[in-house]
Amino acid sequence: MHLLEILQQSRDKIKQNKVIFLLLTILQIGVLIALVYLLLMYPAKILDNVQGILAPLEQANYNATLIQEGVPFSTTTELASVSQSYAALYQNMSHLFLDLLGIFLIIQAGIWILTTRLTQESPARGVKIIYTYCSEWSKYLFFAILFTGIPLIISYLLLKGWFNVDDLTISTWIMIIIGLCWTFCYYFQLVGFALINHPWKEMLILWKRISFKGILQNILILILMGLVQAILLGGVALFLPSQKWFILSFIFLIVWIISLVIIRIYWVANVKEQVKK
Repeated sequence: MHLLEILQQSRDKIKQNKVIFLLLTILQIGVLIALVYLLLMYPAKILDNVQGILAPLEQANYNATLIQEGVPFSTTTELASVSQSYAALYQNMSHLFLDLLGIFLIIQAGIWILTTRLTQESPARGVKIIYTYCSEWSKYLFFAILFTGIPLIISYLLLKGWFNVDDLTISTWIMIIIGLCWTFCYYFQLVGFALINHPWKEMLILWKRISFKGILQNILILILMGLVQAILLGGVALFLPSQKWFILSFIFLIVWIISLVIIRIYWVANVKEQVKK
């Protein structure tokens, strides 16, 4: 099916499911607000904790005799301050990780489940919907963990060797490989997310076929979607610093948020169309 026909199909699905579309938009706004809040609040706290650890260490007495006696600090207050800052650092980093994990594995999962529901011809209803949502959530978790874990492990192994490499060419290739690994894993993940409403065995067969046979069409669509996002975000960044154009920047921001929802619907519709072939 032509890309414009898929767009028309997506528009028809939105018209037929206005409540779900509105709910998706609200959830998307909630996710963005939560992410902005977390990424503004926790890094400042973590930096403050790090400074609370480093400041006493910089003023500590590094006399070998005192260190052997276990008293590098002039007062017990400084030692307590380091201990408290370290505990606060661990707590804040744990909270940030868990909050981001919750957004990714719960709220974002809900967005993908509702998106696939919006594009379905005959979605589940009644009591069956609870089982369907749980099943689709487990499939979302499968793809989320698999295609986040693989690039994390590969990145760890490559970066571990990168620190021992002095050759600039090799270092550059390591960074390129890591970037490509994350890019392709994200692509495979997106294909999987669009298929979570299918039974497990069928889903895996379809994922393999669409991921590889439809890779050119899918990557073209992802590039086009990325360009749309870049243009809208560019409009936000361009007009935001000026108070005169703040309203225009706000409009770009709202359009960008809505476009995130529409683009996700379009992506799922594109994958669904390939399922029929």
